Amino acid sequence: MLVATLLSLTAAVMHAAWNFVAKRAEGDRYLVLWAQFFAAGLIALPLMIANQLIWGMPWQGYAMAAASGLVHLPYLTLLAKAYTLGDFSVSYPVARGGGAAIAALGGVLFLGDHLSVLEVAGIAIVVGGLTMLAAGATGPNLALALLVAVTIGTYSVLDARGARLSHTVAYIFATQVAAAATSAPSVGSPFTCQRPSASL
Repeated sequence: MLVATLLSLTAAVMHAAWNFVAKRAEGDRYLVLWAQFFAAGLIALPLMIANQLIWGMPWQGYAMAAASGLVHLPYLTLLAKAYTLGDFSVSYPVARGGGAAIAALGGVLFLGDHLSVLEVAGIAIVVGGLTMLAAGATGPNLALALLVAVTIGTYSVLDARGARLSHTVAYIFATQVAAAATSAPSVGSPFTCQRPSASL
């Protein structure tokens, strides 16, 4: 339990760090975000191929990974815009915390998950905290963060379904490749290009 907790906390710190790097980027924030996914996709690609050749993965797993990858296009686009127009101190926690809450609800509605009273209480506490945090946020800033939360909740539910269908941790390799590939065509386009602003 201690090891799992430490690993989770380490992952949380690393996740916040790469998001902060994107926020502080001086160039196109979509490009910065996508570049991180592209690097992960390059690492995951040979691992995905090796897994397929040795153990294999059901086609349903690849289908869910592809669907998850498609959701990453609006996710990265909205996240880049949120970091361009809004404060990181609001955008990041609302997007991630809200996404987790939406994923929990999606698990109940679409995956047959069951939440205990304590788990529901925990989600309610998180939502309450996010509500207080967002109380002073501007309309566009909060709206973008909430839209990012929807995309996070969506791909999280898709990934949960895909992992259960695949029965292998190799599913994560497929999602990284899919996310890098599906969002690549939009790099540099006027629709996704997000230049920095002065706000933090």
